[in-house]
Amino acid sequence: MPVYYNVELNTGGGSINVGDINGKVEADTSGGSISVSVVTGGDVNMETSGGSIDIEKVDGDVLADTSGESIDIGEVTGEVSGDT
Repeated sequence: MPVYYNVELNTGGGSINVGDINGKVEADTSGGSISVSVVTGGDVNMETSGGSIDIEKVDGDVLADTSGESIDIGEVTGEVSGDT
C-alpha cells in the first residue's frame, strides 16, 4: 500500500464512507451520505444531492456541498466552505 494516495469516489445512489487517508479525497454521490474519518496531507471535496456530510478531521481544506441534509465538520487545519 502506498504511503500517500489520492482517492476519487463516485456513486449514483449509495453512501460513501472513507477511513484514514493520507492524500486528497474527492467524493460525489447522487443520493447517499458521505462520511470521512481522518484525512492528512490533502484537501477534501465532497458533494451529495440528497444525503448528509460528516467529516471528523482534515489536515487541509474542506469543500462540502449537499442539497438536502446537514453538514457536520470537526477539526480542520485549512479553509472550510460548506453549502446546504
